[in-house]
Amino acid sequence: MSTFDGLYIAKSGVQASQTGLNLTGHNISNAGTKGYTRQRIDQYAIPPRQEGGRYAVSGATYGQGVRTQDTTQIRDLFLDGEYRTQNAQYGESNLMDDVLSRLEDIFSTTTTSSSSSDYSVVDILSDQFSDLISQMERLVSGEDNASESAIYDSAKILATKLNRAAKDMETTRTHQSDNLTSNVKSVNDLMRDIASLNEQIEDATSNGSSALELKDQRNLKLDELSQYVSIKVEPAATDGGITVYLANADGTAATDADPTDSANQDKRYTLIDDGKYAKFTVTQDNQDEDGSSFNKFDFTHIRLDGTDFPQNSDVKNADLKSGSFSGYLQILNESGEYDSPTTSRGIGFYSQYLDAVAEKFASVMNWANSTNAPATGSSPNKALFVASDGSAAITAKNIQVSSGWSLTDSKNSNKKGDYSNITAMVTALTSTKVDLTASGNKLFHGTIQAAFSKETTMLGQDTSSVIKLNMVNSNRLNTIDSERQSESSVDINDETINMIQYNKALTASSRFMTAVDECLQTIINNMGLAGRG
Repeated sequence: MSTFDGLYIAKSGVQASQTGLNLTGHNISNAGTKGYTRQRIDQYAIPPRQEGGRYAVSGATYGQGVRTQDTTQIRDLFLDGEYRTQNAQYGESNLMDDVLSRLEDIFSTTTTSSSSSDYSVVDILSDQFSDLISQMERLVSGEDNASESAIYDSAKILATKLNRAAKDMETTRTHQSDNLTSNVKSVNDLMRDIASLNEQIEDATSNGSSALELKDQRNLKLDELSQYVSIKVEPAATDGGITVYLANADGTAATDADPTDSANQDKRYTLIDDGKYAKFTVTQDNQDEDGSSFNKFDFTHIRLDGTDFPQNSDVKNADLKSGSFSGYLQILNESGEYDSPTTSRGIGFYSQYLDAVAEKFASVMNWANSTNAPATGSSPNKALFVASDGSAAITAKNIQVSSGWSLTDSKNSNKKGDYSNITAMVTALTSTKVDLTASGNKLFHGTIQAAFSKETTMLGQDTSSVIKLNMVNSNRLNTIDSERQSESSVDINDETINMIQYNKALTASSRFMTAVDECLQTIINNMGLAGRG
């Protein structure tokens, strides 16, 4: 072995300890950096030289010290995948929770007593409907301050509140549609940035750099992307690159499910591959996914371009099974029982139900006030409610009191004070049961009074279910993230221990180098002096 082996061993120990100290400092300085992943030095023992023949070493052999091979991240790819799958589910439920809560605000308000901290939720439409019934009952019972004008005013307020509720739902729908368009642009920008980072990482890796900080940036953007759509991430063919696929709700890659499409069957939908990326587009028309007419509302479509990845041209709304995009499509397109009992109750459901209630309410009031009997094709005369836009169908958006409003003289013009028509209205509204149907199926059976409160009840139940689901998804996401952070985040206590260990190792290696140096000095300068001179 070389006379100077000890110096080389000591040198390698000093270098390894210095590298470890520097990396520990790097970890500590980034302890608060968002998305930073704890790094570590990969080092190994250098084996002894392998020499044969006349140069073979006899006796004890030893290694040549330590070598730092690479810097790696402490990151669990399985937990990354689980986090992104769960983040997509949370993104979907959180979006639906937000929108349904906004719809609740349209139909209810919270009041607080001035004398206490107690509060109550008031059903705006049902409360106003009850006021209208109360005004009619007071007039029939002969109360002194009751009047037809009070009934008229209450009816007008109810019609106005129906108009406002319909308009607010329309505004909510427009707002969510605009949000979706904005989010599609954000997602396209995210995919572009991830593709760009792919190229930077591949270039850095080919030049011998680990590019760990760039990978941290890419992982942050992948986490953000996963809130919009479910994704599956796999290593690309190039060193350091990744491929991102559109995924199902369970995290498996989504594929063409059309059994007749033999050319593309089982091919995955690609979002990003190295430096190439796809783009989402959003459009609206009156055609459903199957091409049938969809006239109640414009149908929202999300598509994926197939410029770089031809298979993507086959993507439909049904392929977006998780993420906030899926939530938007449910809120904007699905109308529950008005489409199919298996679809979600989006804005369209509550809008159509409110229209049905407004139409049934106006019909009952108008026929109760009419002097002609109902017949096929006939319309009630002396109508109390009409459509503001002149159309035949009354909806929540266009209902208004008639300019020819008249209650007390509508049926008994010669008998002042005879309110049999008003009594008939009260009975028809509070006692007579009606049916509201959706796609041929009975959606509601009960009184008009109950129909008004039913909307808020259904919305409250649906919102409560989504809130519970969202809480479950949020808790699962936080649990996975906690596991991931415990694995990947910087622990100051651990790094302090590492700092002490590396410092002691550096001190020991330095002392070892000094000892070897002193030995060499003795050998070179002092040995062999006997007999000289």
